[in-house]
Amino acid sequence: MVAANNASAKLTRTPHNEIVGKQCYEIFHGKDSPPGECPMEQMLKAGPLETTEMEVEALGNIFPVSCTPVLDEQGNLEKIIHIATDITERK
Repeated sequence: MVAANNASAKLTRTPHNEIVGKQCYEIFHGKDSPPGECPMEQMLKAGPLETTEMEVEALGNIFPVSCTPVLDEQGNLEKIIHIATDITERK
């Protein structure tokens, strides 16, 4: 992650400065590679918005996870907005 909000730090109980610079699968899944259903990997292959509901094993919670590409003026991938919302209590 190049950037992360305070909610990410609170949810993972990891200091904000330890989250920045790591991959989301390292922080949220405790793994060294993306899970098979990773919406970011799917988005990188397909291009448009990808949303997947997944259980995050390292946290024991369920999240719909969306990844939205942000393109520059030439249509090149500039960044990815990665949003996860804890819906465990609703499930």
